[in-house]
Amino acid sequence: MNVGSTWEFDLRTRTWVISNTATSGLRSGWVARPDLLVYDEASERVLAFGSGTVAAYDATAGEWQVVESDGDVDGHWAAKAYDPLNGRVVAFLPGKMIPTEDPRAFRWPCCSDHVVAFDLRTSTWIDLFDPSP
Repeated sequence: MNVGSTWEFDLRTRTWVISNTATSGLRSGWVARPDLLVYDEASERVLAFGSGTVAAYDATAGEWQVVESDGDVDGHWAAKAYDPLNGRVVAFLPGKMIPTEDPRAFRWPCCSDHVVAFDLRTSTWIDLFDPSP
């Protein structure tokens, strides 16, 4: 596997191929899991969510673009789904990891219920439900 590479699935041959896409604008290896990716149907781009960074991949142009890099929303840990009615990605934020007595273990806070949406057209996060007072 080539870390830092972009792979595309060719529907005709049903094989994965390495794209010639430059990923120099992205931190190498930061998108290593498929749950960090969401297809944005409205823009026809794949969105990749990192810690405070959102990047968009345009397969037609063969390029990544960082579209939001100073955000305070950590989309890396969020459960995400595309909302086709509103043309945005909705994310459920589990809260921050809390260290436990075991330095190798963390636990999630219960019931954070913070729901946000990312709108690629404006490159912004929108609070849909924030349980904090």
